[in-house]
Amino acid sequence: MKKNKMKILEMTLFILSILLVAFSLISTILIGITEWPLYFDFSSKGFSYFLTTYSFSIKLLSASVAVFSVWALIHNIHRTRLAFSHNQLSQELSKCEEEIKDITDIKFSPKDVVTVFKYKLNDPHHIEKACQYFDEIANEYLSIDEMIPHFSKLSIYESSGVYRTTTQKLTLRLTRYVIALLELNAVTEDKLLVKYYANKYIPLMIDLYHYRAEIDLELIHLCFQFASVDIKYEFDFSKINDNKHTQVTEKFFQLVKSQKI
Repeated sequence: MKKNKMKILEMTLFILSILLVAFSLISTILIGITEWPLYFDFSSKGFSYFLTTYSFSIKLLSASVAVFSVWALIHNIHRTRLAFSHNQLSQELSKCEEEIKDITDIKFSPKDVVTVFKYKLNDPHHIEKACQYFDEIANEYLSIDEMIPHFSKLSIYESSGVYRTTTQKLTLRLTRYVIALLELNAVTEDKLLVKYYANKYIPLMIDLYHYRAEIDLELIHLCFQFASVDIKYEFDFSKINDNKHTQVTEKFFQLVKSQKI
């Protein structure tokens, strides 16, 4: 909303400055026609006559310069704020990515997971089923993002306390990540960048949601909407290869076809 209001203010000031210049020119022409014939007099009397005759036009032109100066100031401030916000949000996203990677890089052996089950789960039948399931896993080590789908399959959720501290940290980082992404979308025109960031953790967030972690489904939905933005590029290849661009295009699609598996 603030971004739209700023654009409206900038556009209003810019149009007003253009109108003032136009009115100044029109008034100059009308005064010239009314006062015709005009004569050149470079004496002090001539300059006084010029300033007196065209005082209205000069005031309009001065006003247009003042309005344009205000527009330029606001425009530069707005661009500086956008650049600063873009930089801060990009850093926040990068920081969240690093923290998420640090969490998902931690490896757990199935034997350790079985030990946690025996300590955290209360239902003996549930413990037996979960331990048997993880005893049959061939992986030597598992990360938390790899284990969460298995937990959900076994009806083990975050409320059970199994690795809850780790999943809560992961949920917190992902929540901060999506909020920063939402703010980045408001200050950038680069929708491809937003699409890239939005698409990165959707499967992990959905897994956390099914694991009944405290992650908001609307945040996941927001990422899915951003990731689903249709981005198409259209280029005028004649500016690159003149009249040969049609032949080059045919060669390109032949190359694409030849590498099809």
